[in-house]
Amino acid sequence: MAHEDAAPAADPVPRRPARAAAEVLRSAFTESGPAILRLLAWTLLSALPALVSGKAMALAVDRGFLEHRPGQAMCWLAVFATAALIGAWATRQTYPQLAHVVEPMRDRLVRRLVSGLLHRAVAARGRPDASAATAVAQLTRQVEAVRDATAGQLLIVSHFALTAVAVRAAPRCSPRRPPR
Repeated sequence: MAHEDAAPAADPVPRRPARAAAEVLRSAFTESGPAILRLLAWTLLSALPALVSGKAMALAVDRGFLEHRPGQAMCWLAVFATAALIGAWATRQTYPQLAHVVEPMRDRLVRRLVSGLLHRAVAARGRPDASAATAVAQLTRQVEAVRDATAGQLLIVSHFALTAVAVRAAPRCSPRRPPR
């Protein structure tokens, strides 16, 4: 009985899952600082269509089509199209940066799980351990689910936050129509 009491204290996997999860996320974000900055920069550039679209469309209509200047309207539409292309290219560039953040986190999580499982196997001293099936599930499905969820949340939050900043930063004044 004394052996069973000593084993959990030496277990390298913390018994408080919320604290362990927070520590894994914290270490992933602090060790991936440059990748996070690059991710934010690409995400900011991908918000360019949100910044440009309203103004470009308003100018295309007000100073182009309504004033019977289709050439000027097409120029403003070309500005919007260029911003959309740049935004799409920048969105594509976010994925490698996201991998630089999320994959090391997944590796650390797998290392912690394997370390804890090996420690438990050694502590069991040949006794059958019923948690083997759980361990396999943790290492395959659950770690991948954590990685996917973290990557998805990082993309959603960064795109939403930076798009909201871009929309908020866009000029609020509407173009004035000349008197008729």
